[in-house]
Amino acid sequence: MRTHFTLLLLTIFLASCQDSIKDIEFKTINNMDVKNWSMDNVIVGANVTLYNPNPVSVKLEKFEFDIFLNDRNVAKVNQDVAVDMKAEQNFVSQVVFSFSPTKELKKFNMSPLEIGMELLTNKEVRFKYSGFAKISKGGLKIDVPIEEVIVMGK
Repeated sequence: MRTHFTLLLLTIFLASCQDSIKDIEFKTINNMDVKNWSMDNVIVGANVTLYNPNPVSVKLEKFEFDIFLNDRNVAKVNQDVAVDMKAEQNFVSQVVFSFSPTKELKKFNMSPLEIGMELLTNKEVRFKYSGFAKISKGGLKIDVPIEEVIVMGK
């Protein structure tokens, strides 16, 4: 009888905890900053903002996402972070990624002039970020989706 009562209490406790745990939220990617520019390598930094709505801190382990420019995959972020996200707060972390314009031009079979003309004549330039951030707490690992499209020039 005592084990049934303990099991019942444990079930009620776990059910109530499940409703109180909220998903970590991806907010935005902003403050892009070109740190180095050449035809062989462009290095860009940006801030990623996440929100932890829970009353406990969690660990941000890693970012993994692709970056698209006008629907062309131009870079990949695969960055270990390993920092704590405080409870019930926004958290900003910088990511750094690089790409080779020369390699990208070959991949899309375009010259630098063609890419420049496309960007200048398009009424809009679309940046898309697609992937996830890895979060952990006490052995539990969660992927937080990162999906954002930023349209410039429209």
